[in-house]
Amino acid sequence: MEIYYRVFVPVIIGLIYWWIYSFILWRFIIEYERVVVTTSMLLVILSGFGLFYLIRYLNNYNFIRKYKIPEVLMILFLILAFAGSFSYTENNNWQNLKLHSVVDEEIIFSPAAPANNYLTEEDLQLFSGITGKEFFKCSLERTCYWNCY
Repeated sequence: MEIYYRVFVPVIIGLIYWWIYSFILWRFIIEYERVVVTTSMLLVILSGFGLFYLIRYLNNYNFIRKYKIPEVLMILFLILAFAGSFSYTENNNWQNLKLHSVVDEEIIFSPAAPANNYLTEEDLQLFSGITGKEFFKCSLERTCYWNCY
């Protein structure tokens, strides 16, 4: 029972922070991005526990055990997740996500491009004259700079 508290309590605290951050724009104890990532991972872990107990409960029925329905559903889910993993950012639905300011109704924030849009045509033109150089970024820095040496 103690493991449930170790998962439930942080999830509840994370959801409270997430809810608070949906109404304010300034930082409150911990950054919004960290709250979202951590709470999302904990929710996935919690849903895994729920799915485990659901499958264990359903295995009590002979019909489900006889035809191995949970195993078939897991395999189908893995196939669908694998097939969808190659194209989940290709459509431009991320552009429809808009953040409206609570301070000024006219201010609308647009999201950044997904990770698969690395370089634009302008970037390629800017860096076209650079050859044989090595680029890197500092992974531990909060604000990263591109260095050329």
